[in-house]
Amino acid sequence: MTGYNGGAGGPFGTNAGSAIYRDAKALEDTMREAIRTSPSSFLTTLVDVGSKKATDWIHEIQSSTWVVAERNGKGVGVAACKPPEQGEDQESDQDSRYIESVWIDPDLRGRQLGERLIRYLMAAECQKNPEIRQFLLWVFETNSPAISLYNRMDFV
Repeated sequence: MTGYNGGAGGPFGTNAGSAIYRDAKALEDTMREAIRTSPSSFLTTLVDVGSKKATDWIHEIQSSTWVVAERNGKGVGVAACKPPEQGEDQESDQDSRYIESVWIDPDLRGRQLGERLIRYLMAAECQKNPEIRQFLLWVFETNSPAISLYNRMDFV
């Protein structure tokens, strides 16, 4: 989903089937399902998702690295990697990334899909930015399945 090169398409041009627009729609649909099935795991709501425009989702794709796992054309997993914000976060955007918005469809949990998705995300981000030295994340204390996943992956 990264690697958008611009051009006419989607909501801005005549090519309604452009890759960036399809990716933005896939991300929106997957995030909607993630929040619907795991509302206490996110700092956002279905109302927030519904209020975003296509341009907001395109900006998400362009400003971060997102991976969406699909099965039969439906998003069944998602994870994002975002740089720290200069002036707001203490980590450097040169060598650090935050892992956010990790979700796996409840019917597919327990099959290492979360671990594979995160490892794929980290590898993709390191390929784009070889200077990355650390990945950081936080998780709600009540989200024990996510904590178990991150512990298995050696996050501290």
